[in-house]
Amino acid sequence: DHVTGNRFRHGTKLLRWRPDKAPRQCTFEQIE
Repeated sequence: DHVTGNRFRHGTKLLRWRPDKAPRQCTFEQIE
């Protein structure tokens, strides 16, 4: 659970840093 939570948080940060990339693709990749 800890690893999953960390990954999800990281993805959110990346999304904020890289608004150019599609947020849906990034989120989907992190979830998968």
